[in-house]
Amino acid sequence: MASVATRRSRTGEPQYYWPGFVDAMAQLLLVITFLLSIFIIAQFLVARQIAGQDTALSKLRSQIAELTDLLALEKSAKRELELSLGTLTDDLKSSKDENARLSGLLSAASQEGAARGTTVSGLQAALEKEKAISAGALSQVDLLNQQLAALRRQLAAQ
Repeated sequence: MASVATRRSRTGEPQYYWPGFVDAMAQLLLVITFLLSIFIIAQFLVARQIAGQDTALSKLRSQIAELTDLLALEKSAKRELELSLGTLTDDLKSSKDENARLSGLLSAASQEGAARGTTVSGLQAALEKEKAISAGALSQVDLLNQQLAALRRQLAAQ
């Protein structure tokens, strides 16, 4: 074509730029079409990646919701355990107080028992003394009864 355009300009005929312009426009249209198809492919890939991210995001949201539910359950379980611990602590304190009270009563009872044991042993010793005295008195009464019987016999013999 260049040779035709050169020939024409030598011959003095007007040069027509239209066919070159049409060729340039066709090339430009092909480049734009190529770029547009690349952008469409890129848009398709980006949309697919975004859809995949949306799926992953929805999975993560469901996991977050599940973890939130688990956290709420754990918090309620923790509150229940703290209440149970408080109740058990109060029960333990009251049991310790009751144990201390009963230990005091036992100590007082054992001291009283020891005092009574001492009193009982003192009374037993006194009883033994009294028994010894009674035995001595009985032997004297027997002796006096024998002497009285002997005196009666002497009186009866006279």
